Parts: sequence; structure tokens; C-alpha cells
Amino acid sequence: MFPFDPPTMLAPMEGVTHATLRAILAEHGGLGVVSTEFVRIGRGPMSAKHLASTVIKPPGTPLSVQVMGNEAEKMAEAAGVVAAAGADVVDINLGCPAPRVVRKGVGSAMLKDLDLLTDVVGKMRRAVPGLLSAKIRAGFDDASGVLAIGRALEATGIDFLVVHPRRRVDFYQGVADWRIIRALAAELRIPVVGNGDCWYAVDAPRMMSETGCAAVMIGRPALRNPWIFEQIAD
Repeated sequence: MFPFDPPTMLAPMEGVTHATLRAILAEHGGLGVVSTEFVRIGRGPMSAKHLASTVIKPPGTPLSVQVMGNEAEKMAEAAGVVAAAGADVVDINLGCPAPRVVRKGVGSAMLKDLDLLTDVVGKMRRAVPGLLSAKIRAGFDDASGVLAIGRALEATGIDFLVVHPRRRVDFYQGVADWRIIRALAAELRIPVVGNGDCWYAVDAPRMMSETGCAAVMIGRPALRNPWIFEQIAD
């Protein structure tokens, strides 16, 4: 069962889901969880104070803080800091398709290396006493390994999985393949959150009905219709 009610999430979007926007959308109602922009965790010295400062929660709405990196020890340390600062969920970005991100071997690039992926997420799991999630794409070049990715992440002990059912090579083109969400929801024991092409409020319950996903995450559609979560809840 998805741990939040209503079962809706605002997607993390770089340069977009800052604290002000999160608060505005949460005020409209119908939103179960808001997400931060991703926080880059590199190889250099990490400022715990800076990390903690990302945990800005709108009144009455849980917050997911998304971190991105591939250094297992650093990611675990960062996850522990934001969890201790009050994040309701710590999330790892395994889906960003941007070339500058992929070149550094993070985001969706990690879907190509299950050993690295499970090492990083496993160490994060040990550092986070509360909820831990992962957000993935259907794959890097193809979607044939998406169930293996889902099973590997489930085995690390994450609490739920968010899937955007486009491959990295698709970026945001074409149509999100909801069949991938359905396959993961049927395969995994943990809740699966569907993300992709819920352009209108009516699409959210349709996604849940057609795929069996436990919740819906919405990103770009909420920018053109800030009332979409309220409309879903009505």
C-alpha cells in the first residue's frame, strides 16, 4: 500500500520544483507528496548544512528529497543527512536523461550497471531509517531489463518505486508505455508509482485502473494546470 493519502506525487523537476512552487501547488490540495529538485552529490566535500537546507516542507504536505550521484558512501551520507533533517522520503534519481548527467555516470546511466545501482541504494537503505524510494526510467537504450531493475531495487529494501515508462533514449518524445508500469506493478511486492502522460485529471484514475499502480506522479502537466491534483481528488 502506498504510504501517503491521497496517492499523488509532484514529480521532481530541475529548476522547477523549488520550495515556492511546492508550497503553491500543495495549497491547492489533493497532493499527497511534493518532491524537491534533484540534489547533486559529487565526489567533493559535502556540506551537511546545505543538504539540510533543502528540506523545506509546505505545511501539511509530506516532502520527498531527491538525491543524485553514484558514489555509494557519499550518497549514503547525504541520504542520512536529509532524513535526519526531516525529509519524509529520500529518493534516488535513476532516470534523468540529460546528456551532461549521463556523461557523469549518474541518473539514467546507472540503469546500465545493476551492481553499482544496488551498491549505492543498499548503502542508502542502511543510512535511512524512514522511507526510501527510487525513480527510474524503463531503461537506458531498451526496456527489456526493466523487471530485473525493479527486482534488484526491491531487494535493496526500498519502500516504493516510481517509474517513468520511457527509455533514456526517448527523452520526452513519443508516448509513455503504461504497459511497463503494469508489468512492474504485477511483478513487485512493493508499491509502484506510475509517472508519464497524465495530462488531465481523468488520466490519473485511468492509469491506476489500467496498470494497477498504487499512486500517480505528475510533473509537466501540473505546470500548465496547477489545480490538477485537486481535480484528481474531487
